[in-house]
Amino acid sequence: MGQGRIPNAAHLVVVPNSVVEQWAQEFATFFDKGTIEIYRVPHIESDFETYFSSDDQDWVKSKTPFIFRILLCTSSVCILHGGKSSIQANIMFLQAFHCLTNSRFYTHKVSRSDPPDADREVIPTSAARRVTLFTLDICTFVIDEIHEFRGDRSKNFIGAVAMGKRARVVIGCTATPLHSNPVVSLLFLLVHFTYVCQDIVNIARILRIPGLTDGDGRAFVNAHQAKIKASQNSLGANRQHALLELEKAFRTGNADESSDPTSEVKALRYNMVRDLQRKMGHCIIRRTRESLKPDGSKISDVPPKKIIPYIVVLPDWELTLLNNVFGLMATETTNLRRIGTGHGALEIHMEVRITTLRPQWHITLTYKWTELLDTLPNFDCVSETTTPK
Repeated sequence: MGQGRIPNAAHLVVVPNSVVEQWAQEFATFFDKGTIEIYRVPHIESDFETYFSSDDQDWVKSKTPFIFRILLCTSSVCILHGGKSSIQANIMFLQAFHCLTNSRFYTHKVSRSDPPDADREVIPTSAARRVTLFTLDICTFVIDEIHEFRGDRSKNFIGAVAMGKRARVVIGCTATPLHSNPVVSLLFLLVHFTYVCQDIVNIARILRIPGLTDGDGRAFVNAHQAKIKASQNSLGANRQHALLELEKAFRTGNADESSDPTSEVKALRYNMVRDLQRKMGHCIIRRTRESLKPDGSKISDVPPKKIIPYIVVLPDWELTLLNNVFGLMATETTNLRRIGTGHGALEIHMEVRITTLRPQWHITLTYKWTELLDTLPNFDCVSETTTPK
């Protein structure tokens, strides 16, 4: 168990729902069997209280020291609800960490004079509980995809800051740049640069990096933003036109130093980035393809992939359904091109389910299929259905 400065406390890992099993498998790979225990965190605060305080629950009955217990908390969970009025009434996306934060704090009650990572007021019903996620002793707090927590008004950010203040160690993992869109315009980057830096500061607030938390963090941002804004204002009323002309010059390949009216602003922004690097650099581990393993080999040196084609022959009726779905996804006249998200994906899913189960209904996307939602079974695979005649 914990000794000295290492407390006998559990570890909390907040991960996207899609990789929960992967994290559990990785723990099983790197720890000997029976050396650790993994617990899944409920997303409802009352269930959390019961699970972590009742004598008949595994958490209370376990004799394993807390230092060898790992809590897996999802940052996204999709739950199907009954209802017939709309898609929103039937599908609700719950985020476990988000929900527990919302149950614990008045997330919108904050003074403008306070920094984003100031302590939030606790809701009385939560304060009366025997145990919540935010009253547990935590040794290590890990956030996978921490860039998703960067918005200082989001509940995930508020919860992460509160948990970071309780934990002895805070670790954030990400492989996603804050600007991952390859077509972000130069104009956007020039105008909104300070907001990008603000996101980085918010991540530093979660990680509790000295010099960027609480009042120090606000003073850092305000000092740099004041200089940048003063330089922007000095450009006068032609600032927007000058930026558009600069973007045009870059696109046509005619840009040079003399065509950039924002050189001073860029220099100030560069200084802000350099200051962030100085404050955060010693806390960052960056791994690239050139990073080396302890034995000196590159981290990117992995065994070659072995591709085994596996052919699945679909019957005509399944092939017809599949072709119809792809046709809908490629249609310019609908919003179904957003594959996997939004109304479109759900409507496609429901149409296929209904057509598979009741081919005689001849359902189309214009049909009010939500009225039939509660009557339809869930299938894990096509083989569980009865092949239409």
